[in-house]
This record gives sequence, structure tokens and C-alpha cells, in this order.
Amino acid sequence: MPQLRISAGLVIGVFALAAILLYVLNPSGTASPDPRLRILGFSLFRMPSASMTPTLQPSDLLVVSAYPYRRHKPSVGDLAVFYVGDNGPPYVKRVIARGGERVRIESGVAIVNGVALEETYVSASQRDSPYAQHQAEVSVGDGEIWVLGDNRDNSRDSRLWGPIEEAWLVGKVVAVW
Repeated sequence: MPQLRISAGLVIGVFALAAILLYVLNPSGTASPDPRLRILGFSLFRMPSASMTPTLQPSDLLVVSAYPYRRHKPSVGDLAVFYVGDNGPPYVKRVIARGGERVRIESGVAIVNGVALEETYVSASQRDSPYAQHQAEVSVGDGEIWVLGDNRDNSRDSRLWGPIEEAWLVGKVVAVW
């Protein structure tokens, strides 16, 4: 029986072609250009700021999965990773409201559809500024989410950008180191 010999170059070429094909097909359905998310469905991100304290600390290492949002819409309370538009870095914020819901902030408390959210992850000392105390009611459209940082005094979020399109979602934080 003849022996089949496969060269290392052929094996590398097949793996490279498979990786390119998976990247293009994007089986995880993520908006991210990160090949780890597009091919494997998981990636690591470093928390860049204090906008999510006390939940996340600057430089925490986040494990992000693209799969939770492939078949299900984000849930209120999720820590979502997303881009704002087509440019810029990925952001990590908490989902506060989804499409079809109304959200406002009164006296530092987020109110969704007339019900105050119980946000034990938001420290009272991190929602003292006028920026964190009041927000007029906003209706979140279909295919959109409203996100806020847990450090309400120090967070760029939907109060600045408006609703985030679900198409901009990269994934969900599934672990923190």
C-alpha cells in the first residue's frame, strides 16, 4: 500500500484557507472585526476605563462571547460589548432597556416603562452629578438597546450617543478576571 505524504505547507495552507473562510462567513454573527470573535466566537478585552466601577475595574480582563446574541436579544442587566457606529473602540456597558421600552432617569434612578430598576450594582456615590440625576424619557426603537455605565457620573453611554443598534453588538461579557 502506498504511503500518503502530506507536506507541512499544504496543512498550513488548508488551515489558513479555512480560517479566512470562517472569518468571511462569520459564524458567530458578531459585528467585530476581531478574528478571534469571528472565527472562534470568543475574545479577550481589557476594561479601559472606570465607567463600569464598581462592577468592572480598569484593566480587568473580560472574556466576551459572540454567541449569546446570535439567537437571542440582549437582556436587561447584560454587560454588552459593542461599537458606536462604524469607528472607534469597543465599549462595555450595561443593557438598561430594549426595543419598544421607554427609559428615563429621575433622582439618579433608571426607570423603564414606569418601573424603577433595582440597580444594586450602581453606587449612590457614583450618581451625584446632574448628568446622572436626570434624563428625559426616551423610547427605544425596535432593534436598539439603551446602555448605561454603572459609574453614572463618569460614563459615556446612551445618554450621550442615544440608543445603540443591536447590529453594533460584539458580544456579551461572560467572565471577568
